Amino acid sequence: MGRYGKKLRKERQDRQFREIRREHLAKEQELWKQMDAEDYEAMLETLAQLIEAKDNNPDVFYAAAYAYFMQGDYRRAGEWVNNTLSYDQSHVAARILLARLCILEDRVAEALAVLDVMLEKNMSMLDEDDKEDIRRITEYYGRIRKEMICKDYPNIAEFLEISCDEMPTDLPDAELLEKSSSEKVMKESMHDAIHEALQKVREIEGRHGALQEKINVLCTFAGGYYFAKDFDVAEVFLKAALRIEDSNAVVLKGLALIAAERGDKSRALQYVAKVQPTDFSLMRTLREM
Repeated sequence: MGRYGKKLRKERQDRQFREIRREHLAKEQELWKQMDAEDYEAMLETLAQLIEAKDNNPDVFYAAAYAYFMQGDYRRAGEWVNNTLSYDQSHVAARILLARLCILEDRVAEALAVLDVMLEKNMSMLDEDDKEDIRRITEYYGRIRKEMICKDYPNIAEFLEISCDEMPTDLPDAELLEKSSSEKVMKESMHDAIHEALQKVREIEGRHGALQEKINVLCTFAGGYYFAKDFDVAEVFLKAALRIEDSNAVVLKGLALIAAERGDKSRALQYVAKVQPTDFSLMRTLREM
């Protein structure tokens, strides 16, 4: 009777597990449809139900990160990226999103390191969309910071098909390169750089997709140029993003920092005043600049 009772108990547990999994799968299908429809508010409602039901599918966690990212809540997006990677360290989409978040937070070296390792360890897992995402993130640095990419991120260099054979062997450390002004950008014609930026803006604006995704792409480009201290070109991308959403906090903060870098604190404070909720850390940064 003991063995028979254990067998019945196990069968009952198996049935319960299968029923729970069927419910999870039904909700997950609903979630993917909402993602395709770019209905991020509905996604978050469905995600709350799945999480409450203890659905530990890493793809579900990534969906939460993506929904928050598309809504401009980068803090929560980062938290859910970490949750995703705690369950699946090689989750491709989560690692690409992590790199995007690092770029937006001016943590360029971390972003490039994440992608370099991915290209080394997970190349076989990348589909064409993944590769295109990585190319969009890295191509700017491959063009402007070629020496740094060749020295510190060889897998990105190979991916972008950068010829590193003629690079000097006595390159300074990546840290010094990142702190230095972008001398190459300063040598280029500013007119040509702005013209190229305007062409890229028109290309991004003409793409099909969510408006928030366009803002994210524009901010990614702006972050790269801001990092290189090419403020005029960074401003082109940020102002294009501002035309899409004139209250976007990330865009307003970027424009405030550019104004401050130029010594125009009055203009910087005008942008800061529009940021909701008030960003006191940014105000302190501007005060100290």
